[in-house]
Amino acid sequence: RLYNKSKYSQTLFLLGSQYAVLKDTIIKKANGLKKSRAESKKVRNILISFGGFDEFNFTLKVIEFLESLRRNFNVKIILGAGNSHKDEIEKFIKKPRFCDYHIYKNIPDLLKYYLWADFMISSGGLTLFESIALRVPAASIAVYKHQIKRCLFFERKKVIKYLGFRQVDKQKLREGISKSDFKHYNKRLLALNIPDIINFILFFYVYI
Repeated sequence: RLYNKSKYSQTLFLLGSQYAVLKDTIIKKANGLKKSRAESKKVRNILISFGGFDEFNFTLKVIEFLESLRRNFNVKIILGAGNSHKDEIEKFIKKPRFCDYHIYKNIPDLLKYYLWADFMISSGGLTLFESIALRVPAASIAVYKHQIKRCLFFERKKVIKYLGFRQVDKQKLREGISKSDFKHYNKRLLALNIPDIINFILFFYVYI
């Protein structure tokens, strides 16, 4: 709406929930995967990541819910560089708990953690796109309003459970962990070839 279309008339707009610019390592691994992980083994390993700040401390809300299930999950928690809740989270997990927790802070590349996880709980930001590309069954919270539409889009495709805008729908999270009602991964859901799309358009304008 704010873009000067008359000045930059040849700009290509990539609109829609499925467009994301992902790291080469993520794309390479995603293209090499052969099948969905939604119907694989039961959930044992859970990855939690709520971006750089997690200002509403959804990480703590989620691990409190996991404890209420009284199951022995292995849980890896990724905290962003700007997360200010580390002390509160560590205080919670230091007490005897059902789950086994490990905290990692400011990790630049989550690839090995995605591949480790049977299930992912995240915000609706970049981690959502990366988990979908790598076919990790996931539940997501829209932390900011612009994340709502993409979460709803992927939930309609049955590749995530959408837990709500700044809230945790406990029933949906429980269903997600049990991997109920997940659809087979569809590679077309994400446009992993954005650089190819852009190169084609540039070629068209320059040489045609």
